[in-house]
Amino acid sequence: MYSALARRGRVPPALLHAAQTTPHAPVHWDPEFEGVDLSDYKFSIGSGKEEQIPHDTTDILPLTVAEAVSAWLVREAQRTKSAKGAAVRHGKAVSKALLSWVAFDLLQAHKKTPPGPWLRKLIFLQLGLTPPSPKDIARYVAREQAAHLIAENKHIRSATVAAQVKVDPSNVSRWRKSKQFQDLVKDYAGLLDKPRSRPKRLIKKPGK
Repeated sequence: MYSALARRGRVPPALLHAAQTTPHAPVHWDPEFEGVDLSDYKFSIGSGKEEQIPHDTTDILPLTVAEAVSAWLVREAQRTKSAKGAAVRHGKAVSKALLSWVAFDLLQAHKKTPPGPWLRKLIFLQLGLTPPSPKDIARYVAREQAAHLIAENKHIRSATVAAQVKVDPSNVSRWRKSKQFQDLVKDYAGLLDKPRSRPKRLIKKPGK
């Protein structure tokens, strides 16, 4: 599949080769800080097989081989999406099936760490979904944390919750009126009230 991608895509062969052997190797870019149009850059691939903790945004250059390949394939996926079927048949665009295969292969390389932002973006594009923005993620996390706090103490003031989850108190007040949020609080409360099962005794007492 990588050989098919090399023939049809625009990903540098060195990256495609490294993706199959050392997908977590670091990538160094020159120049280092001028944007994210990868075609304007020279790069070198470092040594190393250990998984790296991913960065959180596609606003910076990819830091590993897998992320660099994903960044290039994001452009290919966008090109494929806008191209007609004939463009794929004539080799002017990469097929969605091929992009999906490579994305899955890169995802399989992650055993200890989550995929980076470029691979996540590629997967979202393949699924036809819109990636959540950092603001959406922060809002989701704050809402979950607020529900957990209220489940622990249903009399806690909204201002106190807001200060702990770092949102405006009006947000917490609005959430508390929502049936969906109330159900979320009940779910957390049920988990907190659920008695912990005692471990079975593995060693019998003497004489028993």
